[in-house]
Amino acid sequence: MKKILILTGFLLILGSCSDANDCTDDYVQGPPVFIFQFIDKNTGDDLFVNRKFSVAGLKVVDEKGKKVPFDFIYRKDKVVLILNSIGWNLEEKQYTISFYKMFSVKILVDIDSVEKECYTSFKVKSFKVEKYEYHQDRNTGIIQIKI
Repeated sequence: MKKILILTGFLLILGSCSDANDCTDDYVQGPPVFIFQFIDKNTGDDLFVNRKFSVAGLKVVDEKGKKVPFDFIYRKDKVVLILNSIGWNLEEKQYTISFYKMFSVKILVDIDSVEKECYTSFKVKSFKVEKYEYHQDRNTGIIQIKI
């Protein structure tokens, strides 16, 4: 009887212990996705919609010259460039978006991961577009670069 009580007590103690990291679900918020729209600084027109830029002449590389994948979304009034892979890099990085060889836009991004008890999230520590005025729309998150 004494053994049964000791075993029952041990099982109750063991079962009531909980790990400090006892989370029901792991939660990972993906890194930020960067969406760009290129605007004529004088007229406010989208440079792809008014055909001053062509998707065929676009190239995106990192500071080592390695190609960075990108996508486009075409709408009636705007064309946006999506860079969804750059948010995974957790140090300051430089990216260059070039249009043919006419000109290029340099972007500096520094992203950090924040690990909480049950999840990981990402935050942008700094973001800068060199030499060009830019604005991020609060509703859509689209970064409009004025060329």
